[in-house]
Amino acid sequence: MNQGTSVRNLIAGILGLLLAGGLVAHGAGFADAHGLAQPTILPTVEGGIAPAVAMAKKGLLVPPAIEDIEEMCALLLGCPDVPLVAPKNDFGECVNAIQSILSSPDGLKFSVPLRECGMQSDSCKELRECALRGASPDICKGRGKGKATGFCDDEGRAVTCYNERLVQVRDCPRFGEQCSARQGQSTCTLGDCPSDVPSDGTPICSGNGQKIFSCDRGKLLSLDCSAFGLSCIQFDGKPTCAASEAPTCDVKSPPKCSGDDHVSCVSGHEVKVQCGKAGLKCSSSPDASTVGVCSAPADGGTCNPKSPAKCNGNSIEYCIGGKTRTFFCKAFGFSKCGGKPGQISCQL
Repeated sequence: MNQGTSVRNLIAGILGLLLAGGLVAHGAGFADAHGLAQPTILPTVEGGIAPAVAMAKKGLLVPPAIEDIEEMCALLLGCPDVPLVAPKNDFGECVNAIQSILSSPDGLKFSVPLRECGMQSDSCKELRECALRGASPDICKGRGKGKATGFCDDEGRAVTCYNERLVQVRDCPRFGEQCSARQGQSTCTLGDCPSDVPSDGTPICSGNGQKIFSCDRGKLLSLDCSAFGLSCIQFDGKPTCAASEAPTCDVKSPPKCSGDDHVSCVSGHEVKVQCGKAGLKCSSSPDASTVGVCSAPADGGTCNPKSPAKCNGNSIEYCIGGKTRTFFCKAFGFSKCGGKPGQISCQL
């Protein structure tokens, strides 16, 4: 295993990046040891509400353009010294994994850091600056030798280093939080736990229904459901982030296709994946053309989704939804396609 792969695997462990479960940990993409995601806010547009967040409130999700996911995976895998991690070390597997999540009900809780930085950046420089959150690129010099080490920097960010490389940055002050570092780990907290939050770590909904609170060794941790456009509700005896403005439903009802929309019941509320708006169809029975709960219209050609990605000159060829696609690395600032089988990526 090379150093780049080793570091990516370490980052995935530190950040709790999960797959299918996926990039979602029933609350988010990056989760701490308590399964609570780190709150982040999407770039604001159209009156201060990101379109994806506005739709999520009503339980609606439109799969993204495949080109956006391809560019994100190219940057995540090919850009050095970025404290974000791709779900897979191979370009084709990365695109398939992320597109599957974002074409399913789990897409409502997709990793906000990846959505904010990965899908908004068009270059390694932009991705790196977004992920650094203002921290110095060389802040880990001399830190984390042989093990992951967390600390608070001078601006109150929670930073994690491994072998002198920066693997995670959380900008605590950005969300009214403060950095807390203990026993070599750092995180963002809302200060000391109030008396109405159980001290044993049992999570509860905040009074305004926007967050999930839990207490960890006297410090108040939170998952910001509102960052996803969701609200905290009690479901099956536990707090969870849900599309509370969507119609209520019976969780025992099986998923169904309504035209080109896939409709399912999640935490007692209807979630509708609008496959048709992405030029796809609702998949009633999974096959080689299925990505998430959607499928691509048949055009006569098929490929095996499990076929490994490969280089064809400076392009990557891979299979998704039963169709072969080509991604030209040089179009996004990379010099070539390279890597071992199972680790194909664009390279600088």
